[in-house]
Amino acid sequence: MDDADLVKFVLGVCDDKIFTLHHIRESQREQMAPMVFMPLALGAFTGWHPAELEDIGSIWAYYSEAGPRSINGLPMFMTFRVIVKSDWKKACIAIDRENARRKASVGTILDDLNEAPSDPAPV
Repeated sequence: MDDADLVKFVLGVCDDKIFTLHHIRESQREQMAPMVFMPLALGAFTGWHPAELEDIGSIWAYYSEAGPRSINGLPMFMTFRVIVKSDWKKACIAIDRENARRKASVGTILDDLNEAPSDPAPV
């Protein structure tokens, strides 16, 4: 992914528009991944070279692409995208930082609301 696509991906995850393999509990990931991302169950990676498979950081899809049904409360997708390990590593750091930034912003906004005069001057 180029930088613009990584930014779009990070914001999509932070805005709850993107679901990744890592949204599935680690203890259930191996069992649930093929049910959530149906192409996995249908052999999506058949014919891939082992080195290519080892470079997969995660798989993901937009929530808007989910099917009408769910499995154990998780969405079901008939397609997915792949993010390589190097991009996934960068994205994870950026996602953590963006979520922290947003959390801090909410605190600042709440502080501003609590400090606002009870009878503000008209704007």
